[in-house]
Amino acid sequence: MLKSVFIEDIFIDFCDLVIQRSVMVQPQDSSAISSFYRALTQGSGVTQNQANYMLKILQKYKNQAKSLGYDYVDALTLPQWKNNFRVLDLSRKIFAELDQNNKLWICLKFPFQLKKEFEDEFLKNASIFTHTWNGERKIKMLSAYDFNLVQLHDFATKNNFSVDETFLSALAEVEEIWQNSENILPKCEIFENQVVLINSNESADQYWETHKTGNLDNDLILAKSMGFLLNTKPTNTVEKIAN
Repeated sequence: MLKSVFIEDIFIDFCDLVIQRSVMVQPQDSSAISSFYRALTQGSGVTQNQANYMLKILQKYKNQAKSLGYDYVDALTLPQWKNNFRVLDLSRKIFAELDQNNKLWICLKFPFQLKKEFEDEFLKNASIFTHTWNGERKIKMLSAYDFNLVQLHDFATKNNFSVDETFLSALAEVEEIWQNSENILPKCEIFENQVVLINSNESADQYWETHKTGNLDNDLILAKSMGFLLNTKPTNTVEKIAN
């Protein structure tokens, strides 16, 4: 007699027989059986599709189990489930938010089938310090200062994301900066065989005046170390480095 009529309990007992190698399963079923076993024993539940797959597995190995004295055949006729099926969140959305340190994050929520495409496009060469996974909220968080927001917007649009106004506002600010980059971004140029800082500020100017040598190559490297890249086409190795 079965200890329980619920399929979840029956499947766990079936898995115990598999673990003991009393029931021998085909290799293609091993991964699914292990996955379902973890989901049931850890209390995370299964989806409707996973439940249907569990029933197929039980059906497939019912004779082996029966030969060992574990007869659950009647329970498969009208399967009873102890818990409601888990519903997958397939929503797709992108938004921006500030954390407690006033740092801006771009947050994305999307189904698992987009995971590889997203990671291939954005995370292959990204530092682990620029993105994180919030398991409680089930969202991927990207530092807004380390990723191309226009590229993110294209990805979201292509994959039918709901695009929040907070993200559009962040995108608009970035586009404004790009449009005004000539007046904003620090750079340097060579004028009369001397390095000149452009879009500098008072503290940078003070540091520059203290440490520049008047030697063109040395000052190009100094400017680069300060974040002022050469803004003209390089003509030699040092200028390529500075550029």
